[in-house]
Amino acid sequence: MQPIFDDVLVSILVDGEFFPVLCATDMSLNTRQEVILATTADTGTWRRKRLRGLSEWSVTLNGLTKIDNTDGQISYFYLLQENVRGTEQTIQIIFEDTDGNIQVIEGTVLIPDITFNSSVGSFSDVNVTFEGSGRFTIEQSLSGAQSGSGLCETILSDTWIMAAETNSISGAGNEGRSFAGMDILEVDREGTQFDYTSGSPGNREFSFDGTNIIFQDDVPAGQTETVFVLWKVT
Repeated sequence: MQPIFDDVLVSILVDGEFFPVLCATDMSLNTRQEVILATTADTGTWRRKRLRGLSEWSVTLNGLTKIDNTDGQISYFYLLQENVRGTEQTIQIIFEDTDGNIQVIEGTVLIPDITFNSSVGSFSDVNVTFEGSGRFTIEQSLSGAQSGSGLCETILSDTWIMAAETNSISGAGNEGRSFAGMDILEVDREGTQFDYTSGSPGNREFSFDGTNIIFQDDVPAGQTETVFVLWKVT
């Protein structure tokens, strides 16, 4: 059996069908049982504890958002509407490994906390908390569970160290990712954003031939420079 790698999908039930929540970049599932003290006169100097038998669970999710839901992903504004109304929702979490093994968690939640973050020149992201209301179920297949057809664009990034007296980067970055053949969204050289050009790059410009990102100026002799690249998987 392979470890779970990236293949976790959080969806919310809308009109009888599950749709992905945001274009999620990471999620966390937390379950907790209430602990009470069980110390007696015979337990000595160490505290004893036991579980009370009351459990709770929550899911936190971070991701990118679009304005509306027309592409099949539930946006921040839909979640905000349900947050204000205080209505219960049904969510589904699908875990899958590369061997095709599946676990599905489904349950009723409230949305007590949702945060929208935005900064100039970058994508807006959302942090949302789902608090479980009652128990959740665990299934080992998608039988009885519906899965919406909305797919999120996969956004990846990495950094490269550009060597002295060179003016281009290619291949795998420091995290092992490659932008070859992808849709380049942003290129930053030493923290300065460069603009794309289809011709020869000029000042604060880069060109991309499908394999190499090329700049006008070489890195000065005896130095290295860090290049950050953000791209969309095509």
